[in-house]
Amino acid sequence: LDPLISSFEKYVFQNLESLENTFSHQYWNNLSSRHRVALRTLQNDLTIVVKRADKGGGIVILDREQYISEAYRQLRDVHYYRLLDNDPTNNIQDQINKILHQASIQGTISAKECKFLTCSRPRIPCIYFLPKIHKTLLNPSGRPIVSGQGSLLEPLSQFIDAYLKPLVPQIKSYVKDSTDFMNGIESLGSLPSDAILVTMDV
Repeated sequence: LDPLISSFEKYVFQNLESLENTFSHQYWNNLSSRHRVALRTLQNDLTIVVKRADKGGGIVILDREQYISEAYRQLRDVHYYRLLDNDPTNNIQDQINKILHQASIQGTISAKECKFLTCSRPRIPCIYFLPKIHKTLLNPSGRPIVSGQGSLLEPLSQFIDAYLKPLVPQIKSYVKDSTDFMNGIESLGSLPSDAILVTMDV
């Protein structure tokens, strides 16, 4: 290696290290002290729950008792939920591991894919609710969201999603976004006077 290049490289790394040491312990807060106190007060207030709104991107501050009551109201609906006698995580994990092991032996998945799909320390998914303030501001119902981050099924979901992504746009009913929908409507041309346009949310 050219001595000049070597010296330059050493100089650059020294400067980078110097910058890292200079800024590693420095930060600038973009909030005023009054705002920081307000945030800490909200954070330490155990009588409230702060959630983002189901739609519109707003932030909602809810009475904690009201939030818990809405959660119980939904979770007690036996049409959708049932109380388990025990935690099924270990049993589900054993079933998944057996299937992955067999698939790996058969060559259906590679050793690398098998390792990715194996969740050795799964986290139990938890449910939370986003208030639907676009429907009512008084005791809004909540949209149930199950956070599966770190759960047994997260790697499997990511794996399946990677294979489905290129296939979904090929479905005839696929709508990419609002612009795609508007283009599709315009391509229909003139509609009969007795035509009825219907939308459906699944």
